[in-house]
Amino acid sequence: MESPWILVLSHEFPPLGGGGGKNLYLLCRELTRRGVKVRVWTVDPAKRNQWKHEFPVEYIQTERTERFETNPRSMRSFILGACRLAWRSRNDRPALVLANMALPAGVAGWFVCRVLKAPLAVWHHGDDIHAGRPEGPGFFHRFLLRRIWNRSALNFFLSRGLQDMAEALGSPKRPVILPACPSPEILAIAPGAAPEPEKRYFLFLGRFDPVKNPLLVLEAMLLLKSKKALTRTLRMVGSGGLRGAVYNTIRNDYLTQFVALEDAAAFDKVPDLLRSAYALVVPSRIEGFNTTILEAAHFGVPAIASDVPGIRDFVRHGETGMLFPANDAAGLAEAMKALSADPALRDTLGRNAREAVVPYRPERVTDTFLRHAAEIASLLSIHAPGARNAAGSPNAAASRDPVGSQGALGTRSAPASADKA
Repeated sequence: MESPWILVLSHEFPPLGGGGGKNLYLLCRELTRRGVKVRVWTVDPAKRNQWKHEFPVEYIQTERTERFETNPRSMRSFILGACRLAWRSRNDRPALVLANMALPAGVAGWFVCRVLKAPLAVWHHGDDIHAGRPEGPGFFHRFLLRRIWNRSALNFFLSRGLQDMAEALGSPKRPVILPACPSPEILAIAPGAAPEPEKRYFLFLGRFDPVKNPLLVLEAMLLLKSKKALTRTLRMVGSGGLRGAVYNTIRNDYLTQFVALEDAAAFDKVPDLLRSAYALVVPSRIEGFNTTILEAAHFGVPAIASDVPGIRDFVRHGETGMLFPANDAAGLAEAMKALSADPALRDTLGRNAREAVVPYRPERVTDTFLRHAAEIASLLSIHAPGARNAAGSPNAAASRDPVGSQGALGTRSAPASADKA
């Protein structure tokens, strides 16, 4: 009998997308290295030579061309393309279909699983749950989520906060926390020597869009400037729809001396950016989780971040970073001022963050994935950690996992109530 394989559906995969695609890539690579066959169906990035994959990747033509940009037409093209591929592959059944994010991959998975007669698992990353809105998604978005959850047999969430958001909307089956983690390439880099404290900078690294809230950082910088309290520069690195507004704000508010605006960094340039930073600034209105916070923590760089679900899963105020009220420029300015004036506090938070990030490793994430995937796809049980563990059942590894016991890699029972639809 042919070895079991996993079909992965994703609307973003390196070089397209941000943390969601990169986390999926790390999982697929680790699965492949363990002997699990993986096939990926994803969007054609038109730059496929930029990445060399260790597993088969089949590309679907869509209208998407930008790394951080997508649109409904591209999503529709991806769903239709995945359905066509499923029909052509209907005699080659996978052990499991894994959709990366509910929209659009989960919608595609809903149809693909019917054709291929395979169980569906969905890995939720954030936007597919909250739709970039602190108040929650609209009616049609909620309707699609509940339809996907009715079909899916297993639902992974990046954080406890994201799972809580989902359970406020409905009843996802078999909810499991499967967090992000830094890549092995970043983990292999030692923190190393860094510039003197006075030469280090605050760093905003991410998309320029309303959810990531980059304009709030500039508002905080302007408040510090008005109080003559600007003692450290800010580097803003990224791309997105608000880039023009960021540029105009820097110029119109005479912040060019204090703020550097830079294009999105290639993945291999990120370690140097993080290692030389004084602190990472994360002003998001809402988050599922934030991989960049983990990567910064590996280099001993603490985060100043919004006090919102997802971020709170890792950043603990005064321990591994500093939190400020969401969308509060004055609160952010005060946190930046306080941390800038106290290098000893900054170093303490950085050391704590570096210790806290140690359990977040690709191999542990993969262990958790396989352990739970084997419960709904029995053919994968030969690859589950328990199958290699002489100590007992597949769940034995979880019971000894200190991260799992704290919830970062653990599972929670689904609510007993009926679907909230």
